[in-house]
Amino acid sequence: MSTAISLAEVPRPLSVESEVLKAIDARQKLLAAIESEKQKRESDEVEFAKGLARDIGGSPTVNVDLITQKEAARKVANDRANQRSEALETVLGIINKRIEQLGVDSPDEVSAAFSKQVESLEKTLSEKEEDGKEIEGQIKMLKAEMRKLPKSRKRKR
Repeated sequence: MSTAISLAEVPRPLSVESEVLKAIDARQKLLAAIESEKQKRESDEVEFAKGLARDIGGSPTVNVDLITQKEAARKVANDRANQRSEALETVLGIINKRIEQLGVDSPDEVSAAFSKQVESLEKTLSEKEEDGKEIEGQIKMLKAEMRKLPKSRKRKR
């Protein structure tokens, strides 16, 4: 009896520069998701208040059971939103820690990745002025991180 052998390609390890660029991209996406969750939660609170006001204001009496059910549902939804936000914040912290560690271990490669990302963002900024404020913030953050990196260590060969 013969056995089929699958020759799957073994994933190649990322270069430090590539890993940093992917981590920067992940960080930006996580920050956007965190902000989106925050805005969604605020919007949900407003909609909840509007709905309750409409329900209570439109009836001659207060339906306590209905209010209790809606409040319980709001609490469950709020708990889920908190869990999502906490998960995003936790993962963001892990990503930031990894970038910091790479900066300590390989400051030259991390600096090169930051420089490459800054160049890319500056090019995007020149192309799209309306998105400028967010991109400028990203550039400032990356440049600040570059300044925190330890000075380059010369390696003996």
